[in-house]
Order: sequence, then structure tokens, then C-alpha cells
Amino acid sequence: MRKLLLKQFFLLCALIMGSTCVWAQTYVKITSASDLVSDDVYIIATNNMIAVSYKSGALNTTSTGFTESGGTITTTTSIPMEFTLGKKGDNCTLRMNDDNYLGYDSDSNFRKNQTSANKTQEQWVISADDTYGFIILNASETSRFIGTGYDVFRPYAIENLGVKMPATLYRKVAYPSSAVTFAEAAPTIDLATTTTYTQTATTAANYNGTVTYEITDNTAGATIDATTRAVTATHEGTVTVKATAAAVEGKFLESSASYTLTVTDSRSAAPISFPVTTAEAIMGETFTAPVLTNSESLTVSYSSSNEAVATVNTTTGAVTLVAPGTTNIIATFAGNATYKYTTAQYELTVNKGAQSLPYEESFNKTFGEFTSDGENFDNITVWTSPEGFVKATSSINNVNKELGSWLTSPVINAKNETHIALTFDQAIDSYFGTIADEAVVYAKRVGDADWTKLTITYPAPSENKTPIFQTTTVDLSAFAGNNIQIAFYYKGTVQHAGTWRIKNVKVAVSAEDVTVTGYDLRTFVSDNALDFTEVENLEAYIAKEEDGNVKLQQVRKVPAATGVLLRAKNAATNFVVPFAATATDDMSGNIFQRGTGSAVSTGTGPYNWILSTKDGVLGFYPASGRTVAADHAYLQTTVQEARIDLTFGDDATAITTVCSPSAQPAAAVYDLQGRRVAQPARGLYIVNGRKVSVK
Repeated sequence: MRKLLLKQFFLLCALIMGSTCVWAQTYVKITSASDLVSDDVYIIATNNMIAVSYKSGALNTTSTGFTESGGTITTTTSIPMEFTLGKKGDNCTLRMNDDNYLGYDSDSNFRKNQTSANKTQEQWVISADDTYGFIILNASETSRFIGTGYDVFRPYAIENLGVKMPATLYRKVAYPSSAVTFAEAAPTIDLATTTTYTQTATTAANYNGTVTYEITDNTAGATIDATTRAVTATHEGTVTVKATAAAVEGKFLESSASYTLTVTDSRSAAPISFPVTTAEAIMGETFTAPVLTNSESLTVSYSSSNEAVATVNTTTGAVTLVAPGTTNIIATFAGNATYKYTTAQYELTVNKGAQSLPYEESFNKTFGEFTSDGENFDNITVWTSPEGFVKATSSINNVNKELGSWLTSPVINAKNETHIALTFDQAIDSYFGTIADEAVVYAKRVGDADWTKLTITYPAPSENKTPIFQTTTVDLSAFAGNNIQIAFYYKGTVQHAGTWRIKNVKVAVSAEDVTVTGYDLRTFVSDNALDFTEVENLEAYIAKEEDGNVKLQQVRKVPAATGVLLRAKNAATNFVVPFAATATDDMSGNIFQRGTGSAVSTGTGPYNWILSTKDGVLGFYPASGRTVAADHAYLQTTVQEARIDLTFGDDATAITTVCSPSAQPAAAVYDLQGRRVAQPARGLYIVNGRKVSVK
């Protein structure tokens, strides 16, 4: 490497075009002892640090804010320790930057003048070592090296001092900066009159390098022409333009300057808007994008801020879902003589494909498909998922924090249902304040802007560390017919930070709509276990065969796929029957059979019978190949009669009319004295000339 002579330039700083010239300091790395130049100034660096003290009795180093690139260190934030290299034969004297010379005798570690420094013992050999960098040692080869505070500082310590610390020498050079400047630091333009602005930077005298331009900050949709330096903006905002004058080796250091252009627009905003600010979509389902209001029929272009979530047709605004996530759908009007650049947008949240019913989550060491809003203040995670449940608390190491946090379900498809319910097991401790505000369950229809707070009951607080879980049921029928979400929200305060535990969450259909029309009786079969206990004006019966007669026995909790006879009372026709949550009644001996949607023959034993009327007489008549739907039932008996009459069980209180597929009017009922009876009690009655027993 060729020897580099020290270049020292004295730059007269003056105000040029509103800016002050800048000095920068540079140190060039020495790679060979032959590159050392007498009277040049050097620094010593070790382990990426520059030595800054040489009298403290120990090495003091600092990062000093330097950067190294291509063998050159530039520092502007601190002053490293420098020394001047003096040559005497093959040896050197080291003059420090306080005009002292490096020495090591017992009287003083430093010499005050060149004469004393020229003594042999004050002269130093500087040699390069492939492993450790540069070694600086006394010319008389005594045991006193630079190191460990013995003499000056320790850029390198030999092995017998117990430390190996490589040293690197850098020679100081001083270049003036290219001093690039802009005449107008903060210009302003109005897009109503112009869309471009041009300003060219100036540099220091005699600078012959290259100046490049770039935009660094940009909220005005601006671009810059690399040749003309013209900046073109599209809308209101600001744009910062940076000019960089490259370094010229041996002459100038790199320099840069910036100006910020403010862009205004005195035209009116274009009359475009979306009817909503937010929208939600579900993967796998059709999404109809909100329609842009555009009263002037202006030409707009649509875009998506995150095409990994959704793309949009640039002309029509039709949205194509790509993946779950969030994006902004933006309509942009570029501007014309009347209206300025204007945008309208809505935030689109794309959810995972909806979960089908029933949706269940046990919460055993996982959130499942639920999502938590993560860490909160002080990196506290409110919701966690230990074994067997999830829990929420803002009490950390017995310190209460005021925190709120959500645990939100995925989208659940309840579009085809009318009656749904949420059930979950929960346990609480005694550290809540107003629990209805601190452990809250919410629900919403997908697309609703707000959540609806649900009214729930809470279990008794656990008095010890063992949680006591209790099942809670919440009717969600108000949200049925839609895609829905539920959420558990926990709120802790400094005064109260209870612990809420939850497991076995289930959203499922909870009841069934049942209709009894035209007549007061119908046969019925459900795919679900039903509970008729609390259903007003509706009773359910199974049928049993006893001594050639059919006995109707009232039941309340009916298993799924079980045929029953339903009896409506007080002219009621429409009923909501909840699902049976516990064990059902005993159905043994029930001779109702479920229809299959196909024809049912009369049979030759057993015999099949369908509820109907004939000549105005109620009864179960031979099936005779008539079709029985899957939500209806027929009787199957061992007796063969023209008709099977109805006999109700002991807990029947009345017989009203009898329904039939032919929808004929009900037959009149008379007691044995010939009096017409509207509501028969127990006893024998005459219906169309035949005895009917009511028990």
C-alpha cells in the first residue's frame, strides 16, 4: 500500500446559501509498518473501541460514535487519544496530544521535550503481527511494554500480562466536506395552481464529485425526476428531498442536505364516501363490498392496502378474499380542475371460515380457535391457558394492575338456526369487586360495530385455591340467523383483581320450533332430545299397547328420534321446545315408529296405523300405503281392527280436538246423558256414535 502523506486543510467556514460548511474527521487504517509516516497523527483502536486516555493507570476506551467502512473510521462525537509519530532511525518517538512524549523510567512516565524523548529507552519499535495486530515495544527491548497502566495505555497486551488484545493503528487525515446546500429550506406549493417544484443543490467550491437526489419522507404522493430534479406531488402533505454529494478521495468527504416541500390544495374535496368505516368478511363466504357514494360519477381507482388479505377490482371495487387479516379498501380520485385528490376507505377484517354448530372448546392448555389480545401494560399476559381451563387475572406477584383483556371466539355459523345457546363452566375467586363489570360475556353478529353485553349468573366464589366450576347457560337466540362471535372480557383494577377460570365452552342449537295447526293433535319426531316440561300449552305422549287398546302416557323429556303424540291446548299453535339437557324419560314400550318419508303398508302383523279421521271419526286407521314423513310417526300394534281409538293415561286432564292430515273439522263429544262437552274430563264419552274413555 502506498504511503499516504498527511493532508491538512484549513477551511474558512462561511455562510454560503444559508448553510455552514462542515468539518469531518477521518482516520485511515494502517495495514503495514511501512505505511507509518513520520510526523503524522495516529490513534490506536482495540476491540472496536478507541483509546481515549493515557494517564489513568488503566485503559479507558469508548465506542466514541465511530463507524468503519473500507478501512476508514469517521468520528464526530468524541476526541480519541492521538499521538504524533517521530522517526529516529528505525525507531519512533510517540508524542501525545498534550505535547508529552511517551516514556517509562522511574521518575516520570512522560517526557516534556523532544530531547529527552530521543533517549534510546524512550524510543519505540512498532511492528505488525498477523495474530495480534500492531505491537509497540521499547527499543531497548526491556520488559516494559505499553500495557495494563504500567506506562501509558494498553492497546495491546502481550501474553505474559495475561491478556491478548489486538491493536490497530489509524492515521489521521482531514478532508473538508463537499458542503451541499439548498437555498430554500422549506418551500410551499398549492396544487390548485402547480403540481411540480424544482430546486437544485449547490456544493463547496472546487467540488467535482457526484450529487444524487432522493425522497426520504413522503405524504404527498410525490415523485422526483432523476435528471431535472423536478418533484411532482399528487395531494396535500409534505415531501422531504435529500441531496447527497459523494466523497472525493483525498479532497472531500461525503455531505448531504435536505429540504421539505409543503404541499397544499385549495380545491374542494371530491364528493366520494363509503357508507361504512368498517366491514367484516368470512373466508369461504360471499362478501358484498360496500358501494361507494359518487354523486358526480367521478372516475375513481380502488386499491387494497394488504393484498395478502384481500384484492380489489381497480374499476368496480369488487373484493376478492385471500386470507384472514385486516386491510383497507381505498377509493382514490386523482383530482381535476374542480376537485382535489380525494380518498375514501373502509377497514375490512377477513375472518377465518365460520365454525359449524355445535362449536365446542375445552380450553385444555390452549386457546383453541379463540384469540387473546396478548400482552398488556408492563408485558403482563392477562389470559393464560394452563391445564384444564383458561384463566384471566391482572394480579401479578400479588400486585394488582388496572388492565382489560379480551378472549374472542372465531366466527360461528348460526345462519340457519333460530334458537341457540352458549354454555360454559366458570369458576371465580373472592377478589372481584363488581364482578358484572369485571368478568363479562359479550356476543355480536358479524358485521355489527358493537358488542352486546350478556346477562349471566356467577358461581359462588372459591374460598381456597381449588376452583369450583359451575355450568352457565346463556340464550343467544337474539343473535341466531347470522354468523356470530362471543367474547370473554376481563377487567382488573388496582383495588380488585380477581381470577376468572373458564372451560368447556359450547355454542349449539338450544331449542326447536314445533307447530300444531288445524287440529290440537299431531304425531311428531325430532332429531334432538326435547324437554316439554316448561312448554306452556303443549303436552307430549308416547303410546303403549295394553289388552288390545292403545294407552297414551304423558312424557316430558323425550329422547331424539322418538315418536310422540303432541297435544296443543288453549288454541296455541306455535311452540319453542328446548333441548333436553339431562337424562330423558323412560320410553320403554312406546309403539310409535318414526316415518321414513316413504309409503307405509298396513302390514299383516304387526299392523301399522296412521292418525287420521274417517267419516268424521278420529282414530288410527290402517296405513294403506300412505307416506309418513320423517318428522311424523305411526303406530305399530299386534291387533287388527278397523280403527284404534285413543285412551289417555292417568295424568291427562282433557281431550280437545283430534288432528288429521285431511284437516276435517273435529267431531263433537257427548257425555252418556247426551249433553255436548267442550272440555271432557275423566270418564266415558260418545264421539260419532262410539265410546271413548278418558282416564
